[in-house]
Amino acid sequence: MTLLLAGGAGPPIRRAVLARLLAPDTATVPAEFSAAGAALADVAPQAAAPFASQSATTRLVSRNWSGASITPRQARRFTEIYGAWRVPRPVAPDGAPDGDYRSVAFIGLDGQRRYRDATLPQIGTAHTVRVAGPHATLVTEAWWQWWTPDATPRPQVFRRLPVRPGDLILCGLVVLDPTRVRFLICNATAGLAVEPFERTVPAPCGAAAPTVSGATAEWVLERPSIFPTPRLFGFPAGGAVRFTGFAVSAAAPGQPGRHESLVGARLIDLVAAGRRRVATLAAPRRLGPHRVEIGPPREIGPP
Repeated sequence: MTLLLAGGAGPPIRRAVLARLLAPDTATVPAEFSAAGAALADVAPQAAAPFASQSATTRLVSRNWSGASITPRQARRFTEIYGAWRVPRPVAPDGAPDGDYRSVAFIGLDGQRRYRDATLPQIGTAHTVRVAGPHATLVTEAWWQWWTPDATPRPQVFRRLPVRPGDLILCGLVVLDPTRVRFLICNATAGLAVEPFERTVPAPCGAAAPTVSGATAEWVLERPSIFPTPRLFGFPAGGAVRFTGFAVSAAAPGQPGRHESLVGARLIDLVAAGRRRVATLAAPRRLGPHRVEIGPPREIGPP
């Protein structure tokens, strides 16, 4: 994978990098994210009021995800997804024993529907707080993975794409055919991007490859598992993430598409069950048609 160097971190350079990153697919990008991706490059961290239709939103709970999930309409499927966010700066929970506390922010396709041979191509950033006695160290990385039920490879870190807290990250996934996806990632703040690369869905030995259905699109802050076990990492405190994004739906990959916003998205609360109560570790709220913020921890009462 080749790293593209834009030569600087100013806004014109950021826009040039985003334009290069989206070059094969700009025909499907709606106006607010088109041209050089200036709207995504200029995502600001300031506070914003909740979106007006927040009260009507469907909410789900998960033991490892918080974020937003949308489904296509009128028998279409998602063929593209894009998202931008700033790398968070989480901290160790109060009184945390030694160990790693980890969250990951990503965009993905097909992660929220239970169906045969479901898979999940995903790309994003990871944030690990390593506690050793009185010291805590934050490690941030960019990564990608194609999760499958039976043949999931280890998450792959982009060693040559450094990311730091506060950096603006832009990611994209483009479905090229039912088994092949193009992965896109850019650090707009640093003016660096990975050359877009294509991967085929992993398949169990001797079995036919599953297909990308495009049934859902997701923007997620996750409490990941310790690969390759199902045991979850400890979840860090703080580290709110604000996603700006959209997806493209079409009749099939390569066909004309239309953009789909986060209006009507299902919001997912990340929870952890204790002996006497359920703690909500992260909870999202929509800030507008294309924005969702996954806020700091809060707690709710017993189940």
